Amino acid sequence: MVITKIPTIISRDQIDFELLAKTKPDVILAPWSGITNADYEKLSKIAPVVAVPKGKTDYGLNWDERALLYGKVLGKTDKAKQKISVIKNKLNQVVNTHKKWKNKNIAIAYIYGKQLGIYGKSSIEVKILEAFGFQLPKNIDDVVKEKVTVPISQEKIELLNTDILVWIEAQNNYEYTKKIVGRKMLTAVKKKSEIFLDTLEVGAFSHSSLLSLPYAIDSLTKKIEKVMN
Repeated sequence: MVITKIPTIISRDQIDFELLAKTKPDVILAPWSGITNADYEKLSKIAPVVAVPKGKTDYGLNWDERALLYGKVLGKTDKAKQKISVIKNKLNQVVNTHKKWKNKNIAIAYIYGKQLGIYGKSSIEVKILEAFGFQLPKNIDDVVKEKVTVPISQEKIELLNTDILVWIEAQNNYEYTKKIVGRKMLTAVKKKSEIFLDTLEVGAFSHSSLLSLPYAIDSLTKKIEKVMN
């Protein structure tokens, strides 16, 4: 009989240092996180910490770099490389079969509560869509700069005038999103090329792990095909 230890689930909203210590981890992986220097010091007293690499922003490490780092730490570099190769081949297939997508403008917007915001080039979400062949407009890049996301006022919704517009709403019902003043004037709304991600897609897309990426790529490809073809 094989007995599998059930993992302890710890809230992602706030680090529960006491609960984390009780799990007695061998290592704490946090290269894709927003931990502070103070958090790092506390965590280091529990176990060795792999934090955000120098030169990278919080949540700015690309999916393949993160997977390779995890593989190295866990002593499974070869397996990580193998899975990365499979996913990159999948991304190349998307590009090769959708050449019309190349250099089309795309934006990813979020609604959290009633706050509108946009994703920048440092975000894993934009990096994946750039791997599809799309590009982030310069005006968005100029606003977000090196950050992953930035909030914007609804008066600046014209920043989202792109060929494809991907929406991520915390509640995933998009009722508030569809009522935003000025949204109907956006190019993607007029062309019916908006994409609304469901809960599963948001999780798979946002975490972009070796397990979730194949699903995210397939699901996003199908949704983009529907609005682009």
